[in-house]
Amino acid sequence: MTVDAAVGPDVLRIDHIGSTAVPGLAAKDVVDLQVTVSALAVADRWPDAIGPFRRRAVRDDHVPPGRAPGPDWQKRYWSSREPAAHLHVREAGRANQRYPLVFRDYLRAHPDAAEAYAGAKRALAALSDDTGVYADAKDPVCDLIAQAAERWAVQTGWDEDGAAPVREPGRGRYAHLECEQRWLLRGPPGDVTDPRAICDRYVSGTRLRLRRVETPTGTVFKLGQKVRLDPGSPTMVSLTNLYLSQAEYDVLARLPATELRKTRRTATHDGRPMAVDEFDGPLSGLVLAEIELDDPRARAPAPPGAVADVTDDERYTGGSLAGAPPSAVAALLPRPISGRAGPW
Repeated sequence: MTVDAAVGPDVLRIDHIGSTAVPGLAAKDVVDLQVTVSALAVADRWPDAIGPFRRRAVRDDHVPPGRAPGPDWQKRYWSSREPAAHLHVREAGRANQRYPLVFRDYLRAHPDAAEAYAGAKRALAALSDDTGVYADAKDPVCDLIAQAAERWAVQTGWDEDGAAPVREPGRGRYAHLECEQRWLLRGPPGDVTDPRAICDRYVSGTRLRLRRVETPTGTVFKLGQKVRLDPGSPTMVSLTNLYLSQAEYDVLARLPATELRKTRRTATHDGRPMAVDEFDGPLSGLVLAEIELDDPRARAPAPPGAVADVTDDERYTGGSLAGAPPSAVAALLPRPISGRAGPW
């Protein structure tokens, strides 16, 4: 009995995944197949024997760092010795259903990365004959590749059906995926360094941002385009930057725009750099902090002095702040705490 014959009506798609799905990649003689279903409850009704495949007790995938265990990493699993093959049954739209598809297509598109991955696999296999130990040691290597693969997927407009890359704003080769978490602070922390004066001009009617950054060593001019990957959320954007000469900046600065000014300093939070912005002019008194995340679905703990996580609050995005009317500014500032001294 084939997989289609046993469960055909329930299957949304079947994909060849794993190392044998990447041409030229060194692999064990074992084929991995991903069976996508609408819900895992569907697979729970399937027989324990599907042709040569037998149901196994495995019900969860490896969870990458920064991700919480749960439905996104659950699966059902069958395997066969002859032929040597695995059936990974996963739910459509879950992180673990996307992971092997992006991973596979990234390696297909990047032979050098595939060769490096093959080298890592050979080195790990030489350390132990225990397949469990090998798999556990390989997971962090896969997670590193998966991070690069996700950025590549965003930049190219990848989809799991192998459609041609989308050529549109935010999907270019030089776009950078920016996943940020942002907090409203009661005041600036004391352990900040590297002050930079920033003037941002948000060009009217566009997604373009003209930026001037003044540092102790000189002035930098940039033109950036920020495109939301999810129109309903400011959490994850694709950013493309172009460095300008001062003459080019001066020409573009004549375009109609809303403007904000701030001083940016750097602190450390949760083991990574954190930008701390103190705003000037009409936004004086507003202090925001932000860090860049490796995974847009993973969140860091709040830093000391945080009043609120405003990552998903549209009002605290740069373009919205630049255009905020004076009547709205007061609602953006943290409320004073009576009887409390100092900026915190």
